[in-house]
Amino acid sequence: MHEELTLNTHPDAEALAAYLSGPAALAERQLVEDHLLICDACRTEVVAVRRMIRKEERRAWVARGSALAAAGIAAVILVGPGLRTETTPPNDSVLRQEPRTSPEGVARIEVRSPGDGVTISANALVFSWTPVGGEALYVLTVVDQAGDLVWEERTLEVSARWPRGALASPGQPLYWFVDALLDGNRSATSGVHEFRLR
Repeated sequence: MHEELTLNTHPDAEALAAYLSGPAALAERQLVEDHLLICDACRTEVVAVRRMIRKEERRAWVARGSALAAAGIAAVILVGPGLRTETTPPNDSVLRQEPRTSPEGVARIEVRSPGDGVTISANALVFSWTPVGGEALYVLTVVDQAGDLVWEERTLEVSARWPRGALASPGQPLYWFVDALLDGNRSATSGVHEFRLR
């Protein structure tokens, strides 16, 4: 690190990059984490960078899913009548399933509602998930197909109601996920889940 990191100084870009990528020394990680607990500006920056990283990961995932769908359509066209009627290609929710922990060992938040593929009225929409234990700041994020932010809620609770007046087109897929910033330099995520509004 270029600057001496203390609890009361903002981590520089190098320290935050090391924190987000994991190679920071234990003492440095602890100082960054402690600082994030008291500094809204730095915590917001870390969440924004994580969101950017996940947005790029989602775009790559959508590209892979589109390629798989195109391959499936090509197979149906080329094989055509040779396909048995009981054979069905995997649906999008199968393609989107993620492991219960990330490669970095990030804990998973289990979602309760809405489930994948659900179509629901905006008036009845309540997002809920299981707690991860300890003090956690949850960030619920809803994005559209392009990965653009539709709505975000920060809460200490394990549920949030869809806000009146939030703009989203009925019938269009929306994607939601919950991230948690925990004590001890830990984080958790729900992975991405799809729903639609009526």
